[in-house]
Amino acid sequence: MKKLAIIGGGPGGLMAAYLLDRKSSYSLEITLFEASDRLGGKIISQQLKKVPLLFEAGVAELYDYSQNGFDPLRELIETLGLPVIPMSGKTIAFGDHFITTETDINRYLGETTRGAIDRFYDRIYSLISPTEFAKPKEPRNNDFIWAKRSFQSVLDEIPDAKARHYFKVLSRSDLATEPHLTNGLYGLENIFISEPNYVRLYSIEGGIQRLAQVLAKEISAGVELNSPVVRIEKGDRDTYRVFYRRDRAIELQEFDGVIVALPIYWFPSIEWGEAQLNMAIQKHYEYYDRPAHYLRISMLFESRFWQDTIADSYFTSDAFGGCCIYDDSSRYNAGGYGVLSYLLAGNDALVLNNFQDSKLIEKALANLPKSFLSGQKQFLEGQVHRWVGTINALPGGRPIKSLEERHLPEPKNHPFLFVVGDYLFDSTMTGLMHSSNFVTTEILKQLGMRSGLTKEE
Repeated sequence: MKKLAIIGGGPGGLMAAYLLDRKSSYSLEITLFEASDRLGGKIISQQLKKVPLLFEAGVAELYDYSQNGFDPLRELIETLGLPVIPMSGKTIAFGDHFITTETDINRYLGETTRGAIDRFYDRIYSLISPTEFAKPKEPRNNDFIWAKRSFQSVLDEIPDAKARHYFKVLSRSDLATEPHLTNGLYGLENIFISEPNYVRLYSIEGGIQRLAQVLAKEISAGVELNSPVVRIEKGDRDTYRVFYRRDRAIELQEFDGVIVALPIYWFPSIEWGEAQLNMAIQKHYEYYDRPAHYLRISMLFESRFWQDTIADSYFTSDAFGGCCIYDDSSRYNAGGYGVLSYLLAGNDALVLNNFQDSKLIEKALANLPKSFLSGQKQFLEGQVHRWVGTINALPGGRPIKSLEERHLPEPKNHPFLFVVGDYLFDSTMTGLMHSSNFVTTEILKQLGMRSGLTKEE
């Protein structure tokens, strides 16, 4: 029986464990190591304290590409029998002006700006089709016209200042970084997230955390919670030794293969065996270490006082340099209460991360659109969740490497040590599923070739 270790109990580790069970033609013994006391990582569906209402403290939505191509995440969710909730958000708040239609753009931004916005949309529609957009990132994307340019330089070509600001606000919450810190391709992809012909947004009934909870029940892997891995090294017989901390002691297990399903910023916290592996991991870390930032401020109100103006699942605001404001009470039964959740991004999230929770909640309340300020009196409770450095500002790296290069840091002498990560694709849960799919197929293929195992064995 082959033994595999999965390092990290977030969605990537859970997906990998689930897929190994489904794909393997022979018996495996899988151990999943998680540093914290819970599984799920960035998937956190949490309840408020004053009333038992649900809100998303981590991953806020999922992306559905199935109308234009294969979507492994949507297929997984359907296989697991998890009902979904469609999400939509057509409105952008500029100050106290709510822009939903072209008529609104004419009224508040002017016909000249509307024309500039239309021309930029026409241009980007001609560059990437919905079908092409649905495909995972591959080296072919390196040839894209804006792949070697900053997103800021692309925006600078829009001749109208208000139109430039419009697209910067529209894309910033999904970028989680500043336009000069990423490339034009990634900026364009995040504009398309607002276009239902390209991608549709959805959530899961009972919270997105249901995905992690169901996966945890489905997998056969043994789970080691509160067990941070501190060292990985090559064993004597083409195996891998995994050292991990349990209580105050360091323990050791040996495996035939290892899948490291950790955010990129975790890699320096582990010792990586001999010099060759350590150097390969260091190069991998340096290549993908492009930190981007989120800060979530969730607030409970006595009612959904904004509902007559905005009835969608979320809207975009130019507050905090451009942020997304989710109405969690529109997708999860709130019993008449209202829950708004600010998702601050980029440098604003990084700077404001230093403020106390009470100050951040105060700032969020003060930055409600002016027509909503009377709702401040209905405020009941607020919570803050910090996700600084947890997103990638240039997922896939530049240039984008082959799948093998992305997932095998040192293939020559460590062919059974793989990495899984959303930062290797597009920083989404769908990208994480693509990554898990590739790695689980490859490691099973390689182990089968090495051991000579057949289906019957």
